[in-house]
Amino acid sequence: MKEIAIVISSFLAFQAILVFPAEAGELQVDAYFNGKPATVDWVEMMEGENFNIRISIKVSSPEVVDVLLYSPGFPPDEPQPFRVVKGPSGFNQFMVISMEDSKELTWVLEPTGVWVNGVAPINLVVISEKEEKYREHFTIAKVYIKKGSDFTKYPVVLLSAVGIAGLITLLLWKKDVR
Repeated sequence: MKEIAIVISSFLAFQAILVFPAEAGELQVDAYFNGKPATVDWVEMMEGENFNIRISIKVSSPEVVDVLLYSPGFPPDEPQPFRVVKGPSGFNQFMVISMEDSKELTWVLEPTGVWVNGVAPINLVVISEKEEKYREHFTIAKVYIKKGSDFTKYPVVLLSAVGIAGLITLLLWKKDVR
């Protein structure tokens, strides 16, 4: 009879844990690559081509969280595969945020050319400072970085040069025809 009481009380305690989750320190994180929910498995980007990363963080009580965008295999003191064009922090630099309930953060990034013709994942880490056991860590996108051509970097200059050359050729051709 004593064993049955222990089993029943253990079962009820386990059910209480499932029904009443802990309030302090809970966090929810959503991330998006160019508006698509994470994880975007394969996206091709040219070196110098801009894209957006947006994250939404929700906490159940006032909280301080650490946020990091990074690519595995690239230490912070070495050149990175992505550069922040605009955003609340640098790439591979921790950012500390005090929060009451929710926060949205947006970065505009571009591939730097450090890692060309290969895949560089963009990972996100969000850690609760209250209780480090509450953390989110996942890949937002797996980006295949292609070498940018001079044409993609300077299309107006190249088109103008081609246009002028074509115009000169046309004028010379017209002159020879007469």
